Amino acid sequence: MSNGNITSFFRKDDLKDILRSTQNNLSQQSQPIDIVKSINQPVANTSRLSSTPTATPQQGYVSASVCDYGDSSYYTEDDIRNIVRQTVDEVIDEKMAGIRIMMDCLINEKLDACAQRRQSRTMNNKPPVFVYEQFGMENYGYLLMPYLTNLCKSSNDLQSILQIVIKDLYFNIDYKKNQIVYILPNTFKSITVNKDNAWKNYELIQTLEKIVRRGNDVLQHYIIGTDPTEESEFKSEIGRKKFEALVEFTDKIDNLEDYPDFRERLLKETEHTIITNQHLVHPQIYEPPAEEA
Repeated sequence: MSNGNITSFFRKDDLKDILRSTQNNLSQQSQPIDIVKSINQPVANTSRLSSTPTATPQQGYVSASVCDYGDSSYYTEDDIRNIVRQTVDEVIDEKMAGIRIMMDCLINEKLDACAQRRQSRTMNNKPPVFVYEQFGMENYGYLLMPYLTNLCKSSNDLQSILQIVIKDLYFNIDYKKNQIVYILPNTFKSITVNKDNAWKNYELIQTLEKIVRRGNDVLQHYIIGTDPTEESEFKSEIGRKKFEALVEFTDKIDNLEDYPDFRERLLKETEHTIITNQHLVHPQIYEPPAEEA
């Protein structure tokens, strides 16, 4: 090339693999940004030096500093920088949002471990009008007989029975005090829980396991530490074989660490139960944020 203005050549197709690799390295969660789609978008004519090239580039390439925008197959260096910069900014912003939530989860867990629980207060220091049940100590009295006996007799799938119990424990429209968990859309490995009458973010997996164990408390109510008469009545209602199967199933949940595949399956099912039923009592989490005045 004899023209000093022509210094580099860039073709869209040659950049796709490079930009895909950049995207994969930056974004490993949530919905990835389609860089190649961005490249295929038309770019405003902002960096062209001349509408007529002063030299003919090699076949299949175009000058980085002199570009005929009538051919949408090429971009200048400035165009490429702008595309990559915008894509990187978007991916990093998304990453930072996830990091902020994860930090919030860790902070809340540390505060709980150190027994430094904060109380939710109104501006005039009056106690809250409505008090939720404490997470892990939810009242499940309304899920006992006859509810539990009818549920156990309705199916032989104990995993499905557990998920129904979890749904009715946390998303019962008639028992607001237990409506204390939800998973925000597009969040990364976190769950929102009401503790000490304040909404806080916690790590997802550990919290799902606590929810599974609380559901198991319901299933075990007539198995462990109950009145012998009630246990006998419960066993008679659901049948001896079903009772023995329930004892074995709940014992596995008590020892989840010994059954990693079983544990993983239960946690995935529980996450699905929460996501598909939380709209019943938490419709606000799907509403767009209110615009600031």
